[in-house]
Amino acid sequence: MRFIKTIFYLFSLIFILGLSCKKEIPQENQDSDKPDVQMQAAETAQIQVQNTITPWTFEMAILTKDNKNTVITYADSENKRIDEYQGISERKKIESITIFTKEATYKLNPRKKIAVKSPPEKNQLSENRPPYALISWDIIANEWTNSGATVIGRKTKKWNGKDYIVYKIITPEKSSIDYYLDEERIIRRVINYDQKGELLSDTRLNLKIGPLPQGIFNIPDGYMVK
Repeated sequence: MRFIKTIFYLFSLIFILGLSCKKEIPQENQDSDKPDVQMQAAETAQIQVQNTITPWTFEMAILTKDNKNTVITYADSENKRIDEYQGISERKKIESITIFTKEATYKLNPRKKIAVKSPPEKNQLSENRPPYALISWDIIANEWTNSGATVIGRKTKKWNGKDYIVYKIITPEKSSIDYYLDEERIIRRVINYDQKGELLSDTRLNLKIGPLPQGIFNIPDGYMVK
């Protein structure tokens, strides 16, 4: 059974990367009207860097009363892959794989070893930046405050042997959400409760910025492409 790939929406954030440019000292006989080639080259390089997305991996494990599911997303500036699992941690079992490239979209069935090819989905690749808005407490708190929710309390709780700062949100509908923040104020866990305080879901978030496994966007060996 396929399950929901994500329960949050993704925001697009722009990296502003500064580049240093070593300027030459002007000479007396230098023509003042001569274009600054070095500066133009730096500006071009800066635009290229801003359009380049550092590869990232985002893992989201969702636990409810009835299900335990995991979604792992891999992305770079040109590709994206979404793996869906049943279960969490080491016990999770792969259910489906979807690979998005500029040339095509591939939906893989790991049990049948079949990859179904379809036209590219440009909307998937248009928002390939890391989902910082899902894990930034300052952004989340501001969104909730603007919606009329109340932020109450700040406690320290242990989870998986580590101390986390926990904030509680009371929504306008009187349900509640606990956010677990690490020392860098990054959200690592989100627990949702209904109006009666009954557990609805327990979500664990983990974003990693850096190199991806080699060949992650290739169709694995042994699959028949249709």
